[in-house]
Amino acid sequence: MSRALLSKWLWRWLHETDSPWARTFQDRYGGHGTNARIWPTVGARASSLCKGIFSDCAEFEQAVRWEIGTGQVTRFWTDVWCGDQPLCAQFPLVYALVRDPLETVRNCWTVEGSGGRWLAALRRNIFAPEEASQLQALAERLREWEGQFGDGADRPRWAPKPNAGFTVRNSYIWRRDLGPVTLACGNPEKIWSQKIPRKIKVFLWLLAQERLLTRTYRSKWRGGDDVQCRLCGAAPETAIHLFGECRWAQALWREAGIDTARTQFHDIAGLWVADAELGARAEAGRARQVAHFIVPACMWVIWRTRNDAIFKGSRVYTENMWAFAAALIREWASGLGGVRDVPLGGGERHITEYRQ
Repeated sequence: MSRALLSKWLWRWLHETDSPWARTFQDRYGGHGTNARIWPTVGARASSLCKGIFSDCAEFEQAVRWEIGTGQVTRFWTDVWCGDQPLCAQFPLVYALVRDPLETVRNCWTVEGSGGRWLAALRRNIFAPEEASQLQALAERLREWEGQFGDGADRPRWAPKPNAGFTVRNSYIWRRDLGPVTLACGNPEKIWSQKIPRKIKVFLWLLAQERLLTRTYRSKWRGGDDVQCRLCGAAPETAIHLFGECRWAQALWREAGIDTARTQFHDIAGLWVADAELGARAEAGRARQVAHFIVPACMWVIWRTRNDAIFKGSRVYTENMWAFAAALIREWASGLGGVRDVPLGGGERHITEYRQ
């Protein structure tokens, strides 16, 4: 309920740009300016009130749908304004090529007569067939909109219940209906009994306790507007998204033979201690222990790949991610005794299975 109450202040921030309380936050922490979408910078020295109100901006924006007026406030790629999802989620391959992911609708559209056309500011030309297909679908979607700018500023609407509008009760119902978004496994203490390196155990523990420094979690303490996932760019980088919803993470899970459509991600953190999903492939004993190396290895690879993309600018390849995960599994399993190779995930890929 407390988060629903704080959401009221975020809703007021979008509407009461000239109110005394909003000007007080602007003078001290920044924000607004000519764009009502600019949130205050929540840094380490921000007051507890500011942190409490504005630390939930990324999740709150998912429930806001924008009606286009002048188009100077609504973000072309990351806001919900054309369809039921932001364009970055509908066309992730094209979004990965844009120069400015926070560009407004007005700056991405040139008006010509009664309509106009989209200004495709991409970093490179389109080569892959999948990219060309998404680009064509995006052009068709924008053709339906036809640059229908209105009078006045862009107007935020409460998407879950557009007719009723925003209320604290509606905000509470929306958050409740999101379901259990948690990474905690059934018994996190079992993480420490796994025969894997200590740094991986610490990493898994932080993940299970929802204390991993993702971009969204870090923004709560250090501020910053850019919280998008660096791997896919389709959504804010929460732990749920990074390890479960990101298309690169899902590709790795498929390589490992894990059905992410059947296994909800809020349970996946417990797979390395559960027998039903991975242990079923192994008979018992050491083979089952090896099976439980798969999820920790894949999670660590996703985290390392994300860090390399942010700090080194490395490109992402599913084959490299799975090769890294398979190497970790072999390394961790090297002390369990007796080996033979068995296929996992199809093709030529193998992990090491140990007999009793």
